Amino acid sequence: MRERRKGPIGRAAGLAGGVAATVRRMQREREPRVLVYDETGYARLVQPNGRGHDRLLEVADNMVALNLGMGIGPAGQWLIRPEVGFLWDPGEEGTFVHLSLGFTFFVGARP
Repeated sequence: MRERRKGPIGRAAGLAGGVAATVRRMQREREPRVLVYDETGYARLVQPNGRGHDRLLEVADNMVALNLGMGIGPAGQWLIRPEVGFLWDPGEEGTFVHLSLGFTFFVGARP
């Protein structure tokens, strides 16, 4: 059994650990979110009890995605990542292709 720390730091650490455990438990019990984008790129959230929610989750479980990209920029400072992604359902014909641009900014010391 772990030894409990005494004093204010020990109590603060115990409180932080309890909060972290509660947040992890809430995230595990949360319903999956389903976002559907229209042709203009506007995202709509499909409610868990909404029509088609279960079917969309079923389809998403079968889909496979592959993203390829390359980081460009000064090493250890920041990177711009142009990416291309492919999404498909192995049991169906057709592939959805998308392009994206990511940005990474490094904070803190790097080896």
